[in-house]
Amino acid sequence: MTDDLHEMLESALYAGTNELSGATPGDGAVPGWVRTVRRRRTVRHVVRAAVAVPVLAALGAGVWFGLGEGFWDAPVATPTPSPTTAEPTPDVTPSPTPDPTPSGSPSPSETDDALVELDVPGLPPHFAAPEGLLEQTGPGWVVTIHRPLLRQGSGDALEVNVLAHTVLLHAPDGAAYRTVDLPEDVAAEVISWEAGSPRVRILTGTVETDEFGDVWTPPTGAGWLDLATGEITSDGVVPANSQYQGPGPEGSELWMSYGDGTELPELLVVADGEVLRTVSLFGELSELKVSPDRTRAAFWGLGDASGNTEFMLLDLTTGESTEVEYGLPGTTCAVIGWLDASRVLVNCFADRLHEGTMREAEPRLAVLEVDEPAGGAQVVHEFGTAGPVPTWWGHAVTVDGAVVFSVMSEEGTCAEAVLRWDGALTTLVPAAGELMVEGLSADDAGVFLETHEGCYGNGFRGNLGLSLVDPVSGAQRQIVAPLVADGGDSAWFAESMRSWAVAR
Repeated sequence: MTDDLHEMLESALYAGTNELSGATPGDGAVPGWVRTVRRRRTVRHVVRAAVAVPVLAALGAGVWFGLGEGFWDAPVATPTPSPTTAEPTPDVTPSPTPDPTPSGSPSPSETDDALVELDVPGLPPHFAAPEGLLEQTGPGWVVTIHRPLLRQGSGDALEVNVLAHTVLLHAPDGAAYRTVDLPEDVAAEVISWEAGSPRVRILTGTVETDEFGDVWTPPTGAGWLDLATGEITSDGVVPANSQYQGPGPEGSELWMSYGDGTELPELLVVADGEVLRTVSLFGELSELKVSPDRTRAAFWGLGDASGNTEFMLLDLTTGESTEVEYGLPGTTCAVIGWLDASRVLVNCFADRLHEGTMREAEPRLAVLEVDEPAGGAQVVHEFGTAGPVPTWWGHAVTVDGAVVFSVMSEEGTCAEAVLRWDGALTTLVPAAGELMVEGLSADDAGVFLETHEGCYGNGFRGNLGLSLVDPVSGAQRQIVAPLVADGGDSAWFAESMRSWAVAR
């Protein structure tokens, strides 16, 4: 298995989605697929452990084994991205794309003529970190952890080798600097970085590499990585196998504790080396949507056969929770994200989603005032018979009173696009080839977009790429490009960039 079991399982979801374009799923099919992907990015690493068992059960043996032996045998054929030709929904207007302007503190590449650019197989072009680099970092810089794997041969002669395990710092001008190397058997995923700090917050554990790629072996835990020495320390505050959810109120951290995977999750608010409060949640494999001021969160669980009719509103400062009705009879809904401190953007389908395709279930957007929900959510957009389709598993981020979120460009395809809702719907990033969205984050510089190319069902997930997107114009600046090996079918990169965080 790869380092992210859920990404592989998601290939089965897309296989099911393709079938949906011309078939009708049986009762309970959609809830099963939702369970597969709710922790698409919030749970990246728990594999070969009891935690993974309920997820496999939710997927269903028929879909799992239907992937076939050939699923792992050949490399992903990475297509050259090209604009899709599908006719967009009339009121989803594309944005102009002027060149984005880098922001943030300058990097040594602008002032140090002695720097020599390095070209290392499996890594993007970079410089060796000069002395004093950490003192020059600030908001807008990005830290990435890379662990490129090279697959060679096939069948009994297949080999998978780790080419490097290293940390790069990316300046706002696009230059990258290699700081420290990590042991091959140590797993590390960067989750946050305070601007100017010499260390980054990480999720850590141990890792092994086999013919399927990297395998994290539980338990995992929270820790710190020293960017100057490479030393990793664990803090022991967060329970094993918990997953980071982002910053909380007043400098705290939010963690989702899943225990052994057999119980409902708990939300932990952590600060100053201790758990400040614990919030019990309902639902399985659902996702936390935190308000822009970080004081509240929406958490939706999986509904019964009639779908989701409410979500849980959490007060992150007190630990109290309230059930809030969507107020749209005959629909099943989920919170996409927050428009501001009191309004959420909601994704809804007709209840007959369980009887046909997503398109036939009349996908729509609605806005709900969470402090005065009695009037119910107000429908603000209907997607119609062509163009993008919102999903249960998409990513979203709040930017200046707007929600930027990912959608399928067309049902039955792997290609995803990024839209913006601020009272009108705008396409920020059009679908291209088989480009899929893996994550969104935002700060003053813009929206950071993590993507990979190629459907999961084609084999290993494609190499991750990272770009900075202007949240109004849609202009993009590439930070990390997906890597492609030169050895053809017999030698190719399975992975490179594994995780990233923006200095804030």
